[in-house]
Amino acid sequence: AGNLLGGEQSGFIAEIGFDMYQKILDEALRELKRDEFSELFKDEEPDFTTQDCQVESHSELLIPDSYVRSIPERLSLYSDLAKINSLEELNKFGFMLKDRFGPLPQPVLELLDAVRLKWSARELGLEKVSLEKDAIKAWFPSDQESAYYSSPFFGNMLKYITGNPSLCRMKQTPKSLTVTFQGIRNIAAGISLFEEIAQFARANQ
Repeated sequence: AGNLLGGEQSGFIAEIGFDMYQKILDEALRELKRDEFSELFKDEEPDFTTQDCQVESHSELLIPDSYVRSIPERLSLYSDLAKINSLEELNKFGFMLKDRFGPLPQPVLELLDAVRLKWSARELGLEKVSLEKDAIKAWFPSDQESAYYSSPFFGNMLKYITGNPSLCRMKQTPKSLTVTFQGIRNIAAGISLFEEIAQFARANQ
């Protein structure tokens, strides 16, 4: 983290872009708060939100070329969407698309829902989610030494998972810890589930 805070970072920022630099810096600062300076921030509730979470799906999560024909315009819209970080902004983005291009096709509706799912997954500390047939598979942090695994938040997630064996199936390999949630038929159901788990984990800390 020390190097990230140094004055020689202008070239680094130019190379990777300011948005990515901010993400790296935020993660470094949160790591310092959790580890080296944990005593200074002991009264703060630990934040294990991941900086990014990969969402995979067999469905089309995109802006179809039949909906927005201009390639530069589609790329610009994707860029704008990537910068959105609140539900209010996401709703405004959807209204803007409808106003400019007409009713939202199913791939766009699912794309916007996938953004919300990504946010919910990040709040649970998940690194990746995969939308499968009638299920969602989720990956916990790959760093097995992460303070996340010794946190009350993760402990309460385990309570939820083990308390719902018909819904949740955990699997551990040498490289990853995953959980598959059964009976999740669409992205909206996944969002509701993740929000329910987050509420349970926070309430029982």
